[in-house]
Amino acid sequence: MVKSISVAQQPPAWGASAEIEDRYRPMVAELENLAARHPAQYRGRVFRRALLGYGYIALVIAAILILVAGIVLFMVFGHFTLLVAKPLLFLFIGVFYILRALWVKIPAPEGQRVSPQEAPALFAMLADVRRHVKGPKIETVLVTGDFNASIVQIPRFGIFGGYRNILILGLPLLTALPRDEVMAVIAHEYGHLAGAHGKMSAWIYRVRMTWLQLSQSLGKGWLSRIFQKFFNWYGPWFSAYSFVLARDNEYEADRASADLAGVGVTARALMRVAVEAQRHDGFWNTLFERSGNEAQVFPHAAMASYFVQPVAPAVTEGALKAALTDKTDIHDTHPCLADRLKALDIPLPDLPPVGISGAMALLGGELSAHLAAQLDAGWWNKVGGFWTERREEAAAQHVELAELEAKAADGGLTEEETWTYQSLLESCGAADRALEVARQRYADEPSEMARLVYGRLLLQADNAEGLVVLGQVMDDMDFGQPRLVALDHCLDYLRRTHADDPRIAVWQAEFDKALVHYRAMQAELEHLDENCRLETVVLDEETVSAIRNRAAHATDIRTIWVARRSLRSEPRAGQYVLLFDAGTRDENEYQGFVQDILEILRQHENTFVIRHARANDWLKRRMEKIEGAQILKR
Repeated sequence: MVKSISVAQQPPAWGASAEIEDRYRPMVAELENLAARHPAQYRGRVFRRALLGYGYIALVIAAILILVAGIVLFMVFGHFTLLVAKPLLFLFIGVFYILRALWVKIPAPEGQRVSPQEAPALFAMLADVRRHVKGPKIETVLVTGDFNASIVQIPRFGIFGGYRNILILGLPLLTALPRDEVMAVIAHEYGHLAGAHGKMSAWIYRVRMTWLQLSQSLGKGWLSRIFQKFFNWYGPWFSAYSFVLARDNEYEADRASADLAGVGVTARALMRVAVEAQRHDGFWNTLFERSGNEAQVFPHAAMASYFVQPVAPAVTEGALKAALTDKTDIHDTHPCLADRLKALDIPLPDLPPVGISGAMALLGGELSAHLAAQLDAGWWNKVGGFWTERREEAAAQHVELAELEAKAADGGLTEEETWTYQSLLESCGAADRALEVARQRYADEPSEMARLVYGRLLLQADNAEGLVVLGQVMDDMDFGQPRLVALDHCLDYLRRTHADDPRIAVWQAEFDKALVHYRAMQAELEHLDENCRLETVVLDEETVSAIRNRAAHATDIRTIWVARRSLRSEPRAGQYVLLFDAGTRDENEYQGFVQDILEILRQHENTFVIRHARANDWLKRRMEKIEGAQILKR
């Protein structure tokens, strides 16, 4: 049984998400073959399909202008000028909003600007890279706190182009890599410019942003409905269609890097970035674990010494093997590490110690320290409030933990208090005691949640018994979120402790399959259409009474229907659908009612709560035909 909660939400803006939907996998695979055989033909197709979005907008504008011309002629030759003046004004306003949305601006990135006078070695390297790849000039170099590097092209004149190139270098990346590997990374980014990837990507970005801005500008009026159906289809479809282009650009940029820095250096840079990115994540995880105990920290300054510390070969090997097990998927335009190394056609090179970091070689110690201090100041301004709240929260947790410990010593805890007690022990750093509490919960009642928590804590303590406990969850649940969570914990443990274990490949394949299935279920659970399968559901009297009592506090709620929906993607899973008919108050007035209904029904099954409106008249008609669906009528 699925026990997550779905809430009927406003649909996303047209094409707002660039994530590729799983239903487009066959199309992406077909386009990958086309791009491999006929790259120019594929790029031409992407260009023409990008124009399709603009073409639809132009078609709507032309239709409106024709309608405007007809109204003007009617006003000139007719006698009802005042009757048509208002709709004419509406049409002109609509054209204005559409044209305004076409002027898409790409916001300039933020970071600490570095000049040639401050970092001559860095700018000398940039000049060498530019001469080799024959790319355009970098006008601005920004240093950020991200573990990343990129080049952003900002159009000076909107849709008319005139690009300004900005190189963004993450100080943690410069600190973690030696000079030659930093050059390989920069050459990769320059390869995008030399191949005109930046301009094409920026243009595709503006195509997507055009209909996003249209959605925001037009709201929910008549003009919005003209565009919405088309772009709800076109947005996800175009993201999938242009996906292969973005991935091919990465391979081409890798080749440009290898031409300049050498294949071995480029391969080492890719490998080291994968390894050090995991260490970078670990640094921040550890930092935030300490957030409840330390008054103030300076992470970017501390990172300089963190990356130069020697790392045990086993740690590097484990991180590298974990990165090499990742598979290329449609949810990331960057190919996986194994595919990128295979494309370079080179055996796996060794990773020697960094020695002098790229930050020291290209920026120098003084400038690096100055940039770290600036980044720390900006970071603290953003998170200082959170850090203070976290310390206060940690203090309150210690107080609550002491109260629960005293209550446990006096006479025991309720089931809910036991879960809270175990969670607080984890939050307060008492992992061993949290494990003991979870062990007892598992012994008393080996429920799905008890198994997940106990198995996770065992694996975090490097106890392989957790694989057995989580294996019980996987055996009992062959679909849904619990299976995904169990697989994820097992994979994380094996990659950390037994990187050569053959179960990694097997469980990774199971995880990938389960994830596709879970996403299909979630997509169906979050969307209600006329093709959904609805049937009678029999609620116990206590649940029905609770719903009616809650509705009594909202006097303008007139009717409530409840039915059960079975999923096409997973017939064993289902969802309650509760439809209520209410007055004309604002939608926000019913948020409290919706949340309370979800709380009442969450113990049974996933729930979708929706208010009746003209757009879902079909649902009301369906509910009226289902026997026993109506549980309230005023």
